[in-house]
Amino acid sequence: MAAIPGDVRIIAVIGAGPVGRGIAQLAARGGYRTILEDLLPNALRRAESEIRIQLDLAVDSGAVAADAANAAFSRLEFADRVEDAARPADLVIEAVPEELESKIEIFTLLDKICRPGAILASHVSSLSITEISRVTYRARNCLGMHFAEPVDHSWPRDR
Repeated sequence: MAAIPGDVRIIAVIGAGPVGRGIAQLAARGGYRTILEDLLPNALRRAESEIRIQLDLAVDSGAVAADAANAAFSRLEFADRVEDAARPADLVIEAVPEELESKIEIFTLLDKICRPGAILASHVSSLSITEISRVTYRARNCLGMHFAEPVDHSWPRDR
């Protein structure tokens, strides 16, 4: 059985490109311990820098209080292995490019390493989440999510 939203405390985001880092920033601002993963060390360093810049801009514009931005940044963790990000997560959001084979490969791995009850989500716009989730033993715990880019523009003001 899938976790109910109140049970989600840790969110892993797989893929640190523009969409993945935007999702990670939103999750951290929402109060969740957030682990952003990418296999490429440069992508993780860039994501960390970009998220800090976006939070600073939000503070400068008055959209976010400085203490809230700092708290959000402190909830972020970075991992260079899918296993390290996904194992402790209650919700794993895959945010890699829209290629069916890549998403199926990631979901196959996630199904093996995620704890029972973890929810697996795919950032999809044109692919079938039903097809992607068929490679798992937890299809009922899989869902499709689509975030418009840039992701962080949909966030409500904190003040």
